[in-house]
Amino acid sequence: MTLSLVFVLGFVFFLSCSPPSPPVTAPISTPSQIQSPTSVSAQPAPQDTAWQKVITEGKKEGTVTLYSFGFVSDLGNALSAAFTNKYGIKVEIVTGTGAQLVPRIQSEYRVGQNVADMLEGATNNAILSRDEGLSQAYGDLPAFRDKEVFIVDPRFDKPGHIIAYQYVVYPIIVNTKLINPTDSPKSWKALLDPKWRGKIIVNDPDTMSIPNAQYIALTRYLGFQDDYFRELGKQELVFAPTMRESDSMVARGQYPILLTSSPVTSAPLMAEGAPIIPVELSEGAPAQRSPTISMMGKAPHPNAARLFLDWLMSKEGQDVHGRTRSTSSIRKDVTDYSPPQARIKFSKVVALSEQDTLDATKAQREKVLSKMWRIK
Repeated sequence: MTLSLVFVLGFVFFLSCSPPSPPVTAPISTPSQIQSPTSVSAQPAPQDTAWQKVITEGKKEGTVTLYSFGFVSDLGNALSAAFTNKYGIKVEIVTGTGAQLVPRIQSEYRVGQNVADMLEGATNNAILSRDEGLSQAYGDLPAFRDKEVFIVDPRFDKPGHIIAYQYVVYPIIVNTKLINPTDSPKSWKALLDPKWRGKIIVNDPDTMSIPNAQYIALTRYLGFQDDYFRELGKQELVFAPTMRESDSMVARGQYPILLTSSPVTSAPLMAEGAPIIPVELSEGAPAQRSPTISMMGKAPHPNAARLFLDWLMSKEGQDVHGRTRSTSSIRKDVTDYSPPQARIKFSKVVALSEQDTLDATKAQREKVLSKMWRIK
């Protein structure tokens, strides 16, 4: 198959998708700009015998295992300690990328030695796991009974397998020691300027979800065509395999611009004093319910897993997460711990729908974008 035919097929695939929901065009408050309400999350009532049984059985199970990309080092330790302190249940965290953890779960299923109770990380990996029958519905969680407390609905999918524990907007990131902020790119089109050739980092579109989400947002909602991505691919882009690595490379001053950043990885670096800031591009910024967490279909500790999911989405769990990672919360009643320089009032946010995310995931699986991003 010729390269041009691959481009055409990729383009036809996206055009053939069901019509997307209209994009958000009015100014939107990001999580850091929304005031906390006085309401609090509903807690299990004494007569809630079903949930009390989950608590009792979860404590009997005594342990829960989480396969995770994001809950590492201080964050993983903080979440584990707080949850264990509340329920007396030990948390084991196995870390790795989605490309490592999903095949590991598949292998465990084949041999009947199931270890993982939950999978945390990029939304595309949660979708992949669900579609391959690796996850299950988490059921009724008390943390979700007060729907008004959430900025957006964290229940990501209709089958009820995937929970989005954050809502993020994707700006670009620049190193202020390498670029004067007034001279940084101010639009997506400005990234094609020859002066930025060889100076832009992009997460690998074959392993990370943000490039695919950006593609959907720009082509479906912001008027860009595939030609834009082919031109961008000629900018001698530098590819990084993980978000943590790409943000760190810009923070260290190895490159001045990161095109595919997330507050999940950039905010902690800003809080530590790294000379990086987010920059809004004039056409608009993609936004997504991500990262996510889901419960495995053959979880050896299903009650403990449900307890952890509920706790993570509670005010207490979200506070521990936000405070340790220096980010805002998907809940309105949790303090915004993000550093001041990360709190942009975006003038235009394109919020991707569930179908958009599904299509971005399919594009990633079929490597639709790789050839465009990598054109030299």
